[in-house]
Amino acid sequence: MGASVIQLINIGHQKTISLNDLTILIVSIAGLEIEIYHNNDKPEGRFIKMCSTNAISANFPEFEFMVSLRDGLSRTIKWWNKEVKTKCNLV
Repeated sequence: MGASVIQLINIGHQKTISLNDLTILIVSIAGLEIEIYHNNDKPEGRFIKMCSTNAISANFPEFEFMVSLRDGLSRTIKWWNKEVKTKCNLV
């Protein structure tokens, strides 16, 4: 018998955000007080990351994005704190 193949589909918005701004956003939503360090000795790579929505548009043409990045991160952090952090005594 052959194994089932599941295509992964990215459901992110096609909006750009720098890794630095994404880090600041996550830290802010999580209520953390940390200092962000940048290692300028490493290759820069791409400053901006953006996902393609081609696969979701092709497979689900009626799909509409309803959750902003900020709201999605907030929901994920709340879930993490409830389901993982407290149950694993990471508090």
